[in-house]
Amino acid sequence: MKKLLWNIFSDSIFMYKHFFHFNISKIIIFLVTILYIIVLFIPLLLLFALVLYFLWFFNNWVNVYLFLWNPYYMISWIIFMILWIIIYVVWYSWVQVLLNNLSLWYVKREKLSFSKNYYFDFKLFYSYFKVTLLIISILLLPILFWILGFFILIAIAWWIQNSFQIVNNWIVNWLSISLLILTIISFIWFIYFSYKTAFTYVILVDKYNKTQKLKKALYYIKKSFKFTHWFKKFIKFVIVLFIMLIFVSPIYYIENYYSSKAWDIVSYVKYDTIVKNWWELKEKSLDYENLKLDYKNKSVKELSYDLKKYSNISMLFYILELLFVWWLYNLVLVSFYKHLKK
Repeated sequence: MKKLLWNIFSDSIFMYKHFFHFNISKIIIFLVTILYIIVLFIPLLLLFALVLYFLWFFNNWVNVYLFLWNPYYMISWIIFMILWIIIYVVWYSWVQVLLNNLSLWYVKREKLSFSKNYYFDFKLFYSYFKVTLLIISILLLPILFWILGFFILIAIAWWIQNSFQIVNNWIVNWLSISLLILTIISFIWFIYFSYKTAFTYVILVDKYNKTQKLKKALYYIKKSFKFTHWFKKFIKFVIVLFIMLIFVSPIYYIENYYSSKAWDIVSYVKYDTIVKNWWELKEKSLDYENLKLDYKNKSVKELSYDLKKYSNISMLFYILELLFVWWLYNLVLVSFYKHLKK
């Protein structure tokens, strides 16, 4: 374990020694993948706009209530949102593939040329896309299991009305306990599948060769399942992630702390000067009273100064987060895979 930790630490140090190379590569990867989003999103947006145009044309007019109650509008919107989520997943996953490839070179103690990553390798992209669909299908299994279990429990409890009666009459009841157990089992199952498929993209890139035919998508997922076979390996992985979190958590904590402080000032000013409707203040009364304890004795000038200060500190640590922390996980994942594979 000590040797593994030292190897991962050494790989990380090598990456940070080439700080500018790492961050320029991240920027290029981000810009290229944004281009993918634009290419994928524009046809979707045009299709959605075309559907809405014809719906509006045949209805002659449209308003919010018509949109909410018209099933055609709602179905179009739901399809649009599902496709948008798929596009986001595709974008995020392709980023991981490119970063994993970059990390593989760092682990070999080499720098990948800015132009040599697989940005527009459509052969790899096609294979990766099929792998992504399979991973999504696998990760959906625990969610579908929970949904199915939920409806079965509701059916056993004679549907919703009786279910609410059971929950209201007894705080500790068989339905609540069953739902808790179902949720815990589904969550553990989801974590299990997330871990078992975590190395799929690493294996895909590691085994990729432009001159050879790619394997079927299921092959790389099976390899990831095989690599994560032993429980001891899972414990090692958890320890590695925990140590990484210890190192990076101060940046996240400080950024979130000052971001929250800035948001508190904005909320206080909003409640104190902008929100005039008594029902809005009533709804937010607890938050407002808590904020008054901290800010009621401060002038507008002092509040403005504090807001600027907290925002600047939050932005500073967000930039540090972008430069030093974002996508460090990819290097740790690749390093863990390569050294344990040996």
